[in-house]
Amino acid sequence: MTVGADALELHGRLLDHRSRTDAYLKVVRAVVRPGDVVVDLGSGTGVFGVAAVRAGAARVYAIEASPMARLVRRVAVANGVEQRMTVIRGWSQQVQLPERADVIVSELIGNEPFAEGVLGTTADAVRRFLKPGGRLVPSGLRVLATPMQLPREVRRNAVIGPDRVRRWQEWYGIDFSPLPAFGPDGSAVAYVNPWEARDWKPLGPPTEVRDIELGLRPTRNKGPVSLPVDRPGRLDAVLLHFELRSGNRTFLSTAFDEVDQDNHWDSPVHYLRRPPAVGPRTALAVRYGPDGPGGPVSCAVLEHDGDGNWRALH
Repeated sequence: MTVGADALELHGRLLDHRSRTDAYLKVVRAVVRPGDVVVDLGSGTGVFGVAAVRAGAARVYAIEASPMARLVRRVAVANGVEQRMTVIRGWSQQVQLPERADVIVSELIGNEPFAEGVLGTTADAVRRFLKPGGRLVPSGLRVLATPMQLPREVRRNAVIGPDRVRRWQEWYGIDFSPLPAFGPDGSAVAYVNPWEARDWKPLGPPTEVRDIELGLRPTRNKGPVSLPVDRPGRLDAVLLHFELRSGNRTFLSTAFDEVDQDNHWDSPVHYLRRPPAVGPRTALAVRYGPDGPGGPVSCAVLEHDGDGNWRALH
């Protein structure tokens, strides 16, 4: 089976995202020690596996489920590391290794940080592949939410609302009112490169909504997390971003004020059906995360009703 154009385009964008790749390479060089056994989980183009060999790894097991595995083998040969880099094609949950590893390196984070099964996949790899006391890159995943007021043009074009439906009807003479405006939870989610959100108006600071040590058994969503508002405005949406850490140090962030133009990740933006006016006295909360191991990812924006209860904002 040959590598498809879509896969090559995706991995090309990952390599084009230089700040992301450089950040990972720096951590790999810091974490991998001479003589280590390393697992490169979801190897992609093999960039991190090659880096691990160059950092002194005695053996690297590069696990890749897609036809990209054939190219990883060629990359290993082209870089003269094929004697220490074994490429295994298959899903990591179905792979058996002849020995345990000192280090597992992975980049399984999608636009929705938990949506690609990173928690379950990493937990399985730690349980079956990693030595006691072994190291993970990344070792932790933190998700933060920022309340946002959007430029009106951005909001109008981001979701299907009454104004757009009326405009289409005027243009084409067709009634599009049956088109669903929002999802069943009252919010619409879109994915926007955080670089494009630089001109949006934050109504409060980024607030941690989930912080997970990778490799542990995934847990269910925790309760609502308070979402501070320190500026008055119209709450159009909540913008999510994530941070990756190695040990206690954050080495990569997709915050809108930290990314550069080569960023390839899109951030989830959860829009509200009826944007409320908010201010420093508004009590808001967010509940976010995967609903159990392998479950769907959900996000809800909540407002305190004054009687001790939280109600979903629509």
